[in-house]
Amino acid sequence: MGKLVLTKSSLLVCSHPTPGVGIANNGLASSLIVGGSPALLVGDLVGASVAGCTQATSNTTKPCTIVVTVAAGSAATKLTVGGLAVLFDSAAGITDGLPVVVPPATNFSVSDAKQSKLRTV
Repeated sequence: MGKLVLTKSSLLVCSHPTPGVGIANNGLASSLIVGGSPALLVGDLVGASVAGCTQATSNTTKPCTIVVTVAAGSAATKLTVGGLAVLFDSAAGITDGLPVVVPPATNFSVSDAKQSKLRTV
């Protein structure tokens, strides 16, 4: 079964203690609408804010506040909107939370694509 395309309604979470922490996307107004929401594109997540991370602050830890990078393989190679690749439900990456995550490890992922209408084949 193929990967689902992410939209502005999709739920992305960091990997710290409380599940369901939301990552707001920057939401470039994509012209591809899936289930009533614009598709997420490459660039929508880098710099996006992370809300509600419960990671304690100490000398070696800090909560996530922004997305720093999106992992390779998170986006389409053929499905684009305005030349920008759409993101899939396999999207993952790194936030600014501490301790630092070293690739290929990631500390955010998709919890729920919130749509089932558009997927890869």
